[in-house]
Amino acid sequence: MAEGAPRALAQPAPGWAEALSGAREVTRLRKASDLDGALRLARDLTRQHPSDRLVASAHGWVLWALLRRLKGALEEGRASADRAHEELYALLREYATLQVGAPDVLHSQVLSVTLHFKGWGRALWFCRWWLERGGLSAEDHERFQPEGGRAVMSLAERLWVSVARSYADLCAREGAEPALRAWAAERLTAALALLPSSEHLNYYWAKALLAQGRAEEARGFARVTLKRHVRAMWAWAVFAETLPPDDVAARVTCWRHAVAVERNPVMSLKVQERLVEGLLRLDRRAEAAAALRALLAVRAREGFRCSARLMALSEEGWYLSLRDAPPPALPPAAEEALRLAGLGGEGRGAGAGRGAGRGARREVRGALRQPAGRPFGFLRSAEGEELWASPALMAEAPPRASWGDVRALAAAGAHPKTGAEGWRVVRWVGGAGGEGAGAAGAEVEV
Repeated sequence: MAEGAPRALAQPAPGWAEALSGAREVTRLRKASDLDGALRLARDLTRQHPSDRLVASAHGWVLWALLRRLKGALEEGRASADRAHEELYALLREYATLQVGAPDVLHSQVLSVTLHFKGWGRALWFCRWWLERGGLSAEDHERFQPEGGRAVMSLAERLWVSVARSYADLCAREGAEPALRAWAAERLTAALALLPSSEHLNYYWAKALLAQGRAEEARGFARVTLKRHVRAMWAWAVFAETLPPDDVAARVTCWRHAVAVERNPVMSLKVQERLVEGLLRLDRRAEAAAALRALLAVRAREGFRCSARLMALSEEGWYLSLRDAPPPALPPAAEEALRLAGLGGEGRGAGAGRGAGRGARREVRGALRQPAGRPFGFLRSAEGEELWASPALMAEAPPRASWGDVRALAAAGAHPKTGAEGWRVVRWVGGAGGEGAGAAGAEVEV
């Protein structure tokens, strides 16, 4: 072609107009909630135009909508877990055949909805395929921070938590899929280095280490979770398992505290069984009888069958002789459990602030947040401790723009309504730069 001659325009692919029109119709049907019709048309178009990106994208968004519908059916009890997981696998296999760009918004949205399915046997294989196929975008690594609320896990963190959960389950099955285990262990080690304070990632990594008999290594990871969830039964249950097996008294202390902080006794049934067995090993039969009586009562009320072990214990002479005795008066296990975890007075609620002495004062610096629609707030320190701030104090809080760095005076005392011991904010010392309406506010009684 001579220099300066006009360049020939690229010719559109054959059938591009039909593909464009069809993709638009698929999108219209999807937005009209006619997902079955949209899927039929999308499949026809994909067979006719397998390399067309617009058709592939429209098809992919239909599959995403179907995944969301399946998620809703599972959560509302309209689909069994087995059927939902089979359909999930079929939809993802179909998505894998599409020529969609990855990573992109569609790719991220499909991943996001898929990660809501728990207990799926192919989850680890899916995560590996996903990372090898297109990986994660820069946006997938960003946490969402709602105004006045806690930051929400990034999509990348949710993916690694799913890998860790599946890896922990795999480690519990000795010898299962060694190649997949090795891949997960390598990738999770790298993920933990990038997300060292992720409480859920640390939790499942601790469970995986426990399944491998590496309890001492697991303890530090379990403690990271406890710092963020100091009132969570499941966090204390895992931490207790990391303690030396021969230190039964320490384990019993943590199990007692785990049962105490769980409001729904049905959720702590396994921990209650461990507590009964631990108390028997320590020959603390009066406490064991009270714990066993409470456990049997919950199971009877919920209509749950008892194991052969529980039935045997309920028929033994020591229990029959103590069954109707009043439970022994015991001090709360919170203070000792926190000491065992190396947390001292960290965390809010039961046990937080115990041992400091009511009225003790200290200055705290951290980020202030206020739950949506609620008058009270929380000051979160760099160590993960959360201190309650009353509605009166929140009304005098520093300007919202400075909530990322707020200083306050805290005192140990009881919550005015619940009576729970803990550290509470009593006066604002100031935000960044020491400014703010509450910098010189009156002190609130504790």
